[in-house]
Amino acid sequence: AKPIVDWANEANIPVITTDADINHPDVKMYVGYSGFLAGQKLGNMLAEYLKNEVEPIGKVAGRVLEMLGPLGGASAIDRSEGFHSIIDKYPDVEVVQALGEFQETPAKAQAESILRKDPNIDALYSANGPMCSGAVEAMKDLGLDPTKIFVATIDANPAVLHKIRAGEITVAVDQPCPFYNPIAVYYMGKYLEEGESALPKLGTTVTADDIDISGNPHLDTDIWAAKTAWSPAKISEREGHLWFQTNALVITKENADAKYLWANIEVPGW
Repeated sequence: AKPIVDWANEANIPVITTDADINHPDVKMYVGYSGFLAGQKLGNMLAEYLKNEVEPIGKVAGRVLEMLGPLGGASAIDRSEGFHSIIDKYPDVEVVQALGEFQETPAKAQAESILRKDPNIDALYSANGPMCSGAVEAMKDLGLDPTKIFVATIDANPAVLHKIRAGEITVAVDQPCPFYNPIAVYYMGKYLEEGESALPKLGTTVTADDIDISGNPHLDTDIWAAKTAWSPAKISEREGHLWFQTNALVITKENADAKYLWANIEVPGW
């Protein structure tokens, strides 16, 4: 089958991708963060916790439960490989894996099965929020206290934010998804008017002050006022085209109530 980008090119339609990229050099630009980088970021934080909080202090060692997404899924692979690119540097860290399918219910069942056999874990790493919630609930059902270990997840839905506030999840790395499409549309408009020169240059950094985008406040919340929610963005290369690599949001108790987080934006009737 012919790639969709080829069809678009034949019709003289430029393509900018967001969130999920397309492996094609004729894509003009990809706007998004990276599951691999999110896994790396949390892997570094988890390793630091093991070093400073788990005996023997000063050594990165311990037992970690990893909740995996669907086998073969690109996002699941990226998030696990990013994590392992860091944690596999430490031979004294044992990683026990459970297949959670990116869903809360199967994640809870899988985590409970593992923890019944051996409840001793020092940290939990989950490739997405629903699986993390399921694993935390499994711990609680077994009488284990998630506030006593390091619990890290990628993505932050309302349930994750609730558990962060309760201390049951330590940290989440959340992608600034509400900003992806507006940034893409902004550059698409400039590209249609000015051509290739309107796109950001490889190797540069783009900040919120460099882009003239404003939105209508939603229920008194203007997410564009939070300039560091996606900024600064590094302009690199991916799959043969530009990558507008946004910043990611590190969410802890300190900022879990921030109005610019998508999971805190009220949607009437939802």
